[in-house]
Amino acid sequence: MERFENVKTSINNADNIRLLFPKNPSAECLSSVLALYFALKKMGKKVNIPLERVPDEIVSLLSKETKKILISFGKEVSEVYYDKEPNGLQLTIIPKNENFLIEDLSMKVDTEEIGFTTDELEVFDLVIAIGLQRFDQIDELLQATEEELFDCTIINIDTNLNNEAYGDINIIEGHKNLLRIISIILKQLGEENLDKTSMHFLVNGFMSQEGIHPESVPILKWLIRNGGDFTIYYSIIGADTPEWINDFAEIIVNSSLSEDKKTIYSYLDKEGDRNRILQVIKIFHEKMVIPTFFIAFKDNESRYPRTIFRTTEKALIDILNNNFEGQYKENGGVIDSEEETPQNLIKGIKEVIEKTDS
Repeated sequence: MERFENVKTSINNADNIRLLFPKNPSAECLSSVLALYFALKKMGKKVNIPLERVPDEIVSLLSKETKKILISFGKEVSEVYYDKEPNGLQLTIIPKNENFLIEDLSMKVDTEEIGFTTDELEVFDLVIAIGLQRFDQIDELLQATEEELFDCTIINIDTNLNNEAYGDINIIEGHKNLLRIISIILKQLGEENLDKTSMHFLVNGFMSQEGIHPESVPILKWLIRNGGDFTIYYSIIGADTPEWINDFAEIIVNSSLSEDKKTIYSYLDKEGDRNRILQVIKIFHEKMVIPTFFIAFKDNESRYPRTIFRTTEKALIDILNNNFEGQYKENGGVIDSEEETPQNLIKGIKEVIEKTDS
């Protein structure tokens, strides 16, 4: 973790940061860049990114709409003042002449859109390159003098093992994705610097991938616990946030991995509509790249909780069939129990399987 400590030190010591990434970035790369951008801004850094490389729909999403109340009075005024009140304020206008009509007073609301912008930097002391394999790509973006390049620190972050390792600090991890690397960096920077928009973009990156691998589950748990949600993901794909998404988040947060990272155990602790819960479990099954998972839930059609599971291992079904009542098929099934809570049920299943494996 020494390299990540060096990244933390370099960021803490920097004031003006250039954040660089390739043209037409993947969802993983762009989510990583914007997550880091908003974290750096929260730290009070001046940060520049090549805005022309951010897709228009993301720029539009990050633009803010502000509303102004404009009050006009068509006569001369001798005094204007306001008093703050618990739920707002009271504005007082004193005319010079008492001879005025109510029509002289008007009010309207103006809406103004403030576009997403980036800091303009004449000088910079840190460059963070994400997903750029060659130094000439850096040189093209920076258009800096040789003196400026030698006066700054370059952090090179990539998952392509063909990367030229041109940075002062190189984090080139072929077995990790960019989202995991950026998440580790944000964790190193400290909880006080966590920005919710950063968390949202990292969640979006994971959701945009074809599948979520087991090693990403602890990071997703951390992101959600620190305020990350799925709003940006559904905004980008142009869909309404589904009703079941909070249940999906709870399954992630309550999950635990087996030692071999081939099995996920989780549960839903609140009672809900059975069809919605089954829909959530179906989505979980589609999203996760893992051979086996167990999800316990409160079934409103049964006094006791149940567990739905999927697996590709026939021997596991035999173990479950010998220890639990239920309905079993070739690649999964439903486990019945007389446990009082889903948490206790999933704990019992995990203990039986781990005991058999040992």
